Amino acid sequence: MNRMKMFGLVLTVSMILVMFVPPASAQQYAGILHDQWFKAKLSLKGYRLADDNETLLGKGADSMSFYLHFVYRGFDASYTITTCVQDELDNNIWSKHTSNPIPIYYILGATYPEFWALYGGQIFLFIENGIGGYGFLSSFYTKIKADGSTLKNATISNVGCMFEADIGDVEYFLGSCSLSGSLIPTAKVATKISSACLDPE
Repeated sequence: MNRMKMFGLVLTVSMILVMFVPPASAQQYAGILHDQWFKAKLSLKGYRLADDNETLLGKGADSMSFYLHFVYRGFDASYTITTCVQDELDNNIWSKHTSNPIPIYYILGATYPEFWALYGGQIFLFIENGIGGYGFLSSFYTKIKADGSTLKNATISNVGCMFEADIGDVEYFLGSCSLSGSLIPTAKVATKISSACLDPE
């Protein structure tokens, strides 16, 4: 079966999960995660395909660590999420990719916790790490501790995730994934994260 058809089938099944989710309520503090950084981990499990789209090479698994940067855009009530990952072949290279806008109606929950239904908008996050390019479609749960509009702590827990990766010109890798993450306190961002991630795009 063509790899895009396979991925589309998985996507269709997964989308059923969000068809029954009620519309989001207006959030009390929509921008609570603005300009916040998370240390994230993505675990992958699936099947590897040759670049002829026909030859199944077998099962595969992998994992990677990277950073996520959340930015709230008040002018259109949406977030963007930027991934920043270190190159596996050259430690001096960091790659960044910013998502399409995520309207807050895909972020469910008037208060905390929040459910980010990226499936609903088919909003992918992307990573390039020198080995390959990875696109993943995730829905996740954010557990937030706050004092009013002041953020104290936050974590990301996986709800559903699937990915497709292009490993050089050799093979494709697609299947399910799991996303998790923990907040990096603002006071520690400059020392914990590479300046290549922090520099404006």
